[in-house]
Amino acid sequence: MTDEQKNAIVALIETEINRLGSQEKTAKKCAVSAATLTQMRAGNWTNIADAMWNKVGSALGYRPQGWTMAETTNVRMMYRVLDNAKSGSLFMAVSDKAGSGKTAGLRAYEAENRRNSVFYLSCREWAKREFLQNLAQSLGLEAWGKAQSIDKMLMDVVDFFKQRRAMRPLLILDEADKLRGPALRSLITLYNECEDEMGVLIAGTDHLEKQMRSDARYNRKGAEELLSRFGSRFINLAGATDMDVQNIANANGLNDIATIKAIFKECEPVRRMVGNRSVEVVEDLRRVKRAVQRELLKQAGAIAEAA
Repeated sequence: MTDEQKNAIVALIETEINRLGSQEKTAKKCAVSAATLTQMRAGNWTNIADAMWNKVGSALGYRPQGWTMAETTNVRMMYRVLDNAKSGSLFMAVSDKAGSGKTAGLRAYEAENRRNSVFYLSCREWAKREFLQNLAQSLGLEAWGKAQSIDKMLMDVVDFFKQRRAMRPLLILDEADKLRGPALRSLITLYNECEDEMGVLIAGTDHLEKQMRSDARYNRKGAEELLSRFGSRFINLAGATDMDVQNIANANGLNDIATIKAIFKECEPVRRMVGNRSVEVVEDLRRVKRAVQRELLKQAGAIAEAA
């Protein structure tokens, strides 16, 4: 790991200390000792292994430069939704197909707004207790044992956000469709306790909307309440237009127009309404990324052969 990368991680540590309120809370989030962070901040790096730097960097969202995210229609839509959720202290939901670029936009927004009380958690197949434990760690709260009641865990999270209500905090829960029902329903209490004081944005694949609507239709416990907290509305993204694909390619060093147009067609665009226009869009941006990377490798090989 280079000194430049370490300095970038130290900058994230400083930001997180300012956001969470103390070095101790930041250490809890990173699952390391406060002494380790002290050494990192002081520039005493000799005895700190790369594995430790990677651990801290990963916990704070550090990602070395590689693939460059371009400004696309979906990214602009995601930023508008996040701005609305934060400024209006709203509970909002984004549900769209895998590969639509949700995570990239969410992570970029959180990285740009950490100092403005924006928090991000990527969810997994968690039950309620697991969800609250992982959420607490991401906020730098005390780690709870199995003896701690779930209600106490939830109220600790509520208190965390209430203390920051003047900043209109925003909690982003990515891949929320992976959460089990009771975990997702804990957001009902968060809404009830922090209404008009914080925003929450949940994002997931199209399964998120299908499951939440199905649960409400079959009158499953808390389902109608949960759906109503999010306005019974799910936001779908537009997809990547031909200009978006060109911007993605250009941002990553691919500039041949004919090749970019071929990539757009290769990714099987479909017709959708974007605003009041019907346009062709690519739904899976992972396909675009792979195709651009393939062409860049071809270019690199041609340059190497020429050299």
